[in-house]
Amino acid sequence: MKKWLLMIALVDMAWSDAVTSSQIEEKPEKVQEESNPTSHKAAKDSRKKESVKNDAENAAKEAQNLREEAKNNTQDTEQKVSEQKASTATSKRELVNKIAVLIYVTAPSQPGSDKELEKVSDIVITLLDVERPSIDGRMRTLDELILDKLMAFEAVYFYRMVVSDEAIDKYINSIKEHYNISDDQLRAMFRQAGYTYEEGREQLGASQAIDSLLNFKIRSRLVVDEKEARAYYDAHPVYEEASYKIKKAFIPEGTLTEEELGALSDKSMKKSSIQWSSPYWLAQDEMTEERRAIIEAMEVDQYSKPEQVTGGYEVIKLLLAKPRALKSFEDRYREIAEKLQEPQYHKMFEAFKKELLSKYEIVYL
Repeated sequence: MKKWLLMIALVDMAWSDAVTSSQIEEKPEKVQEESNPTSHKAAKDSRKKESVKNDAENAAKEAQNLREEAKNNTQDTEQKVSEQKASTATSKRELVNKIAVLIYVTAPSQPGSDKELEKVSDIVITLLDVERPSIDGRMRTLDELILDKLMAFEAVYFYRMVVSDEAIDKYINSIKEHYNISDDQLRAMFRQAGYTYEEGREQLGASQAIDSLLNFKIRSRLVVDEKEARAYYDAHPVYEEASYKIKKAFIPEGTLTEEELGALSDKSMKKSSIQWSSPYWLAQDEMTEERRAIIEAMEVDQYSKPEQVTGGYEVIKLLLAKPRALKSFEDRYREIAEKLQEPQYHKMFEAFKKELLSKYEIVYL
């Protein structure tokens, strides 16, 4: 115990000596600073400059760190987007690679047939085929897709209804003309439906082949008895509404006198300043009640009472009038025939569908 106390005492003495020595060594510097104020200020300014320099360096380091952090965040975002794209592409590949249905077909053997047509592969339907719409935007069930594939196969490989590239080009041009769209717009429509341009052309060709097959197998065999058509015509009369062929004239202000405006004639209406529209037909149900009342009260070749408009007067001349009448049997025959053929078509189509499905081995995977 005494040894421990002695050692503690010695440590305290050593510590006390060290502090005293330090204080003694600091005093001359302090005295020197007090005795030389200019030197003291220079040292203080130096320390201040050093502090500012250190602050600037720290700020620069912090800015660099922020830039590095932003760069890393951007790289992380780009990587996530890239991973997402890769995932989407992988999903599409999986849909393409995953087979939903396999249809085993037998190559047709017809003497003298096209050798290329005899190179037949089994029909494969993938999940991507099931999930994307047809080329016309129609969603199909798996059974409808199977039937479309079988009908296209029958048309091309058994009935030799091969649609040429020229026929597809002509069909595409008719689509663009009918809908008033450009080639780029048509390509965009194909992409929207999930097809490349070449796939779109193939789909249009298959659609035409199927239509040709149905015309040959079913529509050409539909028969409508005239007696039956006449009976339908008599039981379901259809009337054509009254219509009027007219043309309009604009009479500028001051062209005709008040007397001439009150009694319009062919002579007064031939003045060059009077502007006439082209003649056109106007159905009764296309007119307002007020306009209908005016025209129905007119005689052919008669002028209407001038109606004041901005800058002049508007006048109507009645050229022809067709009263409400029963549509003729000849005018309605095609419509009646199609109506009566519907039950026949559905019956024959179901029989053809049953024949196709029983003809091939269809395996659902």
